[in-house]
Amino acid sequence: MIIIISYTDQSSTLLSASTWSQATAYGEGTGKDIQQMFQPQSTEIVLNYPSSTNCYQVLCKNTNFGLSQSYYVFEENFQSLNTWIESLTDLEVINISNQQRNYVSL
Repeated sequence: MIIIISYTDQSSTLLSASTWSQATAYGEGTGKDIQQMFQPQSTEIVLNYPSSTNCYQVLCKNTNFGLSQSYYVFEENFQSLNTWIESLTDLEVINISNQQRNYVSL
């Protein structure tokens, strides 16, 4: 499952964990105060540059069916994100936002 942990110092982590207790243990182990933990709805993770803290949330709409899909894309910079976007087929970008967060897999 994918979980986002937000801390009171305004930093955040996108975490891949098997259970909520694993995610909570990780968050508490950082020594930071946890402000919020949540599981984003129907979101895919794209790890093109997993060590980056550039986490772009990209909302797309399928041009054939009109369904929306959200992606968290870890990229080196906006130029490399643009390359990824150009590789998409049958998807139209609706919104892009950059959130500085790290990725952790447990």
